[in-house]
Amino acid sequence: MFGDLTDSGNAETAERLHALKTGVSEQRVRIILSFESLQELLIGPEHKQSHLQRCRRLCREIADWLYLLKPADELFRDDVLSFARTGLPSIPFVRPDHELWQHIDPIRFDQRDLLGHLRSGDCLSRTLDFERRFVDTVLKRADPEKAKCVRDAVRKQHSNPESQWRTLWETGGTAEIMARDFADHLNVLPECEERGIDQLLRIPTIRMTLGYTLHAWYMQIIQQKTRFEMSDAMDSRHATCAGAVGNIVTTDGRFRAAIEHIPDHAVKVWSLNEFTSELRNSMP
Repeated sequence: MFGDLTDSGNAETAERLHALKTGVSEQRVRIILSFESLQELLIGPEHKQSHLQRCRRLCREIADWLYLLKPADELFRDDVLSFARTGLPSIPFVRPDHELWQHIDPIRFDQRDLLGHLRSGDCLSRTLDFERRFVDTVLKRADPEKAKCVRDAVRKQHSNPESQWRTLWETGGTAEIMARDFADHLNVLPECEERGIDQLLRIPTIRMTLGYTLHAWYMQIIQQKTRFEMSDAMDSRHATCAGAVGNIVTTDGRFRAAIEHIPDHAVKVWSLNEFTSELRNSMP
């Protein structure tokens, strides 16, 4: 979103930016940052650094710096553990004693080398591990020979392959199996089973994380409509974060289609134009 609002020579962009800044100043909207959005603003190829600098400047101006979403891997883990204890998701924001807070003032006030500070903790390595697990899950299931066997079996059972997508979410389906595996990995499977694995899948971050992963696999293996891209791994993290707050603004049509493909999700997906138009229409 920040990148699409930094084209100063575009009248339409200026109008959208004015609507957004007005909404922020009047407290009709809060721009909540995630570790993932900060990472994208800080890490990029050399030829994009001037553009990223403009994005960071805008971010410093309009973001709500009192809140920061946990990294996606922590959101997912904490929500599974919280569900096991209480049946509810965890608080999605970074705790006051979290290591990430040491990076906030340097980013907010542009005081010193931000990338060095970002890499000084283990958050980046953990979130990259989160991406690698996504890549492994999608690509291992997309092995060409196995993929052909799966596709042939699906087409034998279903004249409409999309019906197979719905079966993945049924009781005992792939989504529940994946949720159960994660709960078992975190040593809370009995507690989650007692509350209901189907209820665990209703926790937005869990549904978005597993749903995005299943969508990426399904579109390659069953539909054969898309190829895997490394950006999908980062998008899987954005999907988790979207589940935590219930809204996301994106100009990426592929990402939006993936979220909207997840059944019964609770996330409102906005294009930049839709979001700024809503802000203009809600002006007093």
